[in-house]
Amino acid sequence: MSSSFPPPSGQPGPYAAAPAHGAPYPYGGPAAYGGAPGGQPPSRGFNPWLAAGLGALGGAIMTTLLAMVMWFAMGYPMPWETPQDYAAEWTGQVDPDASGRVPGPVLSDAVTEMSDGYYVDVSCPDTPRVTADITTVCRVDDGIEPFTAVVLFLNDSGDFEVAEFYTANGS
Repeated sequence: MSSSFPPPSGQPGPYAAAPAHGAPYPYGGPAAYGGAPGGQPPSRGFNPWLAAGLGALGGAIMTTLLAMVMWFAMGYPMPWETPQDYAAEWTGQVDPDASGRVPGPVLSDAVTEMSDGYYVDVSCPDTPRVTADITTVCRVDDGIEPFTAVVLFLNDSGDFEVAEFYTANGS
């Protein structure tokens, strides 16, 4: 403690009273007269608007990618496929016997092979004569739900297309 500012008599503590008028303060100036506070240091992080914009852009990209993955995982056609490409996946061929007849198990095997394993269980009736525009209704199960598949023969050589029909009761 400085000897030039002794505490006034009768009061405890080193600075019980203010120093005399004009005398320097031993502990710096009062807050109102001290030096001006320093400015805010420059920011070293992202601009908040830039960070928000990048976050929104990242969220939009992730949402788009998730939608695309779900679209393709659900088995919908690819954007570059035409309806003819998609329909070509549901065509097949079976060899009728000499009388033009196709037994049910032979047609069931041909429809199962045409599906590349998509159909788990196929049950088709005998087709007595294979010619153009003859249809046969098959019962199909894809492992999730049973449905009906209509086999349309395109010619007497046994070329066919399959159309799927879902019904309320699965039959």
